[in-house]
Amino acid sequence: YYYKQRKAKPLSFQVSPQVIYQNGNVLYGSGIGVNYNEMVSIAYFHSRDYDFSDVFMDNRWAGIYMAFTLPVHDAIDLGPVVRFSTFNTEWQKVYVGAELRVDIGWNTKLGVEYGKGNEEAVSLKLIWNIY
Repeated sequence: YYYKQRKAKPLSFQVSPQVIYQNGNVLYGSGIGVNYNEMVSIAYFHSRDYDFSDVFMDNRWAGIYMAFTLPVHDAIDLGPVVRFSTFNTEWQKVYVGAELRVDIGWNTKLGVEYGKGNEEAVSLKLIWNIY
Protein backbone atom coordinates (compact mmCIF):
# COMPACT_ATOMS: atom_id res chain seq x y z
CA TYR A 1 0.00 0.00 0.00
CA TYR A 2 2.75 2.47 0.96
CA TYR A 3 4.66 2.24 -2.35
CA LYS A 4 1.53 2.50 -4.51
CA GLN A 5 0.19 5.58 -2.69
CA ARG A 6 3.27 7.79 -2.78
CA LYS A 7 3.13 10.83 -5.03
CA ALA A 8 6.51 11.42 -6.62
CA LYS A 9 6.91 14.51 -8.76
CA PRO A 10 8.40 14.12 -12.24
CA LEU A 11 11.49 16.28 -11.62
CA SER A 12 13.49 16.30 -8.40
CA PHE A 13 16.77 17.56 -7.03
CA GLN A 14 18.97 14.66 -5.93
CA VAL A 15 21.68 14.39 -3.26
CA SER A 16 23.61 11.19 -2.56
CA PRO A 17 26.38 10.61 -0.01
CA GLN A 18 28.42 7.60 -1.12
CA VAL A 19 31.24 5.23 -0.25
CA ILE A 20 33.23 3.83 -3.18
CA TYR A 21 35.87 1.10 -3.33
CA GLN A 22 38.10 1.65 -6.36
CA ASN A 23 41.66 0.60 -7.15
CA GLY A 24 42.41 -0.41 -3.54
CA ASN A 25 41.11 2.90 -2.18
CA VAL A 26 38.02 3.52 -0.09
CA LEU A 27 36.66 6.87 -1.27
CA TYR A 28 34.07 8.98 0.55
CA GLY A 29 32.04 11.54 -1.31
CA SER A 30 28.74 12.76 -2.61
CA GLY A 31 26.75 13.42 -5.74
CA ILE A 32 24.45 16.30 -6.55
CA GLY A 33 22.15 16.53 -9.55
CA VAL A 34 18.67 16.07 -10.97
CA ASN A 35 16.36 13.10 -11.37
CA TYR A 36 13.48 12.69 -13.81
CA ASN A 37 10.64 10.35 -12.74
CA GLU A 38 13.08 8.62 -10.38
CA MET A 39 14.43 6.82 -13.46
CA VAL A 40 16.89 9.13 -15.24
CA SER A 41 19.63 10.64 -13.05
CA ILE A 42 22.35 13.11 -14.03
CA ALA A 43 24.72 14.28 -11.32
CA TYR A 44 28.16 15.65 -10.53
CA PHE A 45 30.04 13.39 -8.11
CA HIS A 46 33.22 13.95 -6.15
CA SER A 47 34.96 11.50 -3.82
CA ARG A 48 38.30 11.26 -2.05
CA ASP A 49 40.10 8.88 0.30
CA TYR A 50 41.50 11.34 2.87
CA ASP A 51 44.78 9.37 3.02
CA PHE A 52 47.80 11.67 3.32
CA SER A 53 50.26 9.04 4.57
CA ASP A 54 52.29 8.57 1.35
CA VAL A 55 51.58 11.70 -0.67
CA PHE A 56 50.87 15.38 -0.14
CA MET A 57 47.43 15.19 -1.79
CA ASP A 58 44.85 12.44 -1.32
CA ASN A 59 43.26 10.45 -4.17
CA ARG A 60 40.22 12.04 -5.81
CA TRP A 61 37.68 10.63 -8.25
CA ALA A 62 35.21 13.10 -9.75
CA GLY A 63 33.06 13.67 -12.82
CA ILE A 64 29.61 13.30 -14.34
CA TYR A 65 27.37 10.35 -13.39
CA MET A 66 24.37 9.24 -15.48
CA ALA A 67 21.95 6.41 -14.72
CA PHE A 68 18.78 5.02 -16.24
CA THR A 69 16.97 2.69 -13.86
CA LEU A 70 13.73 0.83 -14.46
CA PRO A 71 11.44 -0.64 -11.80
CA VAL A 72 11.67 -4.42 -11.53
CA HIS A 73 9.50 -4.59 -8.40
CA ASP A 74 7.45 -2.13 -6.32
CA ALA A 75 10.53 -1.21 -4.27
CA ILE A 76 13.47 -2.21 -6.53
CA ASP A 77 14.96 -0.44 -9.57
CA LEU A 78 17.79 -1.71 -11.79
CA GLY A 79 19.68 -0.15 -14.68
CA PRO A 80 22.90 0.89 -16.40
CA VAL A 81 25.28 3.59 -15.15
CA VAL A 82 27.87 5.65 -17.03
CA ARG A 83 30.53 7.89 -15.48
CA PHE A 84 32.78 10.35 -17.30
CA SER A 85 35.49 11.00 -14.75
CA THR A 86 38.98 11.96 -13.69
CA PHE A 87 41.12 10.22 -11.09
CA ASN A 88 43.73 12.58 -9.59
CA THR A 89 43.10 14.99 -12.52
CA GLU A 90 43.84 12.30 -15.17
CA TRP A 91 40.97 11.46 -17.51
CA GLN A 92 39.76 7.88 -17.19
CA LYS A 93 38.17 5.49 -19.67
CA VAL A 94 34.39 5.75 -19.69
CA TYR A 95 33.08 3.86 -16.67
CA VAL A 96 30.14 1.53 -17.41
CA GLY A 97 28.25 -0.34 -14.74
CA ALA A 98 24.93 -1.38 -13.25
CA GLU A 99 23.04 -0.01 -10.27
CA LEU A 100 20.43 -1.60 -8.03
CA ARG A 101 18.23 0.80 -6.02
CA VAL A 102 15.97 -0.19 -3.15
CA ASP A 103 13.27 2.16 -1.83
CA ILE A 104 13.62 2.73 1.91
CA GLY A 105 11.27 5.72 2.11
CA TRP A 106 8.99 7.77 -0.12
CA ASN A 107 11.91 9.91 -1.34
CA THR A 108 14.92 7.86 -0.18
CA LYS A 109 16.69 4.98 -1.88
CA LEU A 110 19.70 2.84 -1.12
CA GLY A 111 21.86 2.26 -4.20
CA VAL A 112 24.50 -0.39 -4.87
CA GLU A 113 26.60 0.00 -8.00
CA TYR A 114 29.27 -2.08 -9.72
CA GLY A 115 31.19 -1.19 -12.86
CA LYS A 116 34.48 -0.78 -14.63
CA GLY A 117 36.41 2.00 -16.36
CA ASN A 118 40.17 1.99 -15.92
CA GLU A 119 39.57 0.09 -12.68
CA GLU A 120 36.67 -1.84 -11.17
CA ALA A 121 34.59 0.04 -8.61
CA VAL A 122 31.83 -0.80 -6.16
CA SER A 123 29.77 1.89 -4.48
CA LEU A 124 27.10 2.17 -1.83
CA LYS A 125 25.00 5.33 -1.74
CA LEU A 126 22.04 6.83 0.03
CA ILE A 127 19.92 8.76 -2.49
CA TRP A 128 17.55 11.56 -1.47
CA ASN A 129 15.12 13.01 -4.00
CA ILE A 130 14.16 16.47 -2.80
CA TYR A 131 10.84 17.66 -4.23
